[in-house]
Amino acid sequence: MAVEKKGWDAWKARDAAGLEAVTTVDITTVNPIGTVAAGRNATMRAWIEPKCEIESAAPSDGVGSSVSESVAILTYRGVADATCDGQPLGPVWGTTIFLKDGNVWKAAFIFSTPA
Repeated sequence: MAVEKKGWDAWKARDAAGLEAVTTVDITTVNPIGTVAAGRNATMRAWIEPKCEIESAAPSDGVGSSVSESVAILTYRGVADATCDGQPLGPVWGTTIFLKDGNVWKAAFIFSTPA
């Protein structure tokens, strides 16, 4: 959850460097409406380019499972008091697959669905 929270905090702050620090180069994301972003560049555009007004954003209720020493899956609920491009964001159920890069866990795949 600590790495997931860092990602949410970086998104709230519109901090691309902070987001890059917690994601793999080949990250793939699927947002709540089914749009896929493949690779870090596409993912950063999807997260940073929309005009967002974010009051708060946080994951909660996380449950993690280790698949191996270098792969883990986190499921959680995410809530943001925010609008992006004028649209309010609703709560999501999220699943993040993390890969260990050296001693650092990084998000490699994120799937979000409306809660």
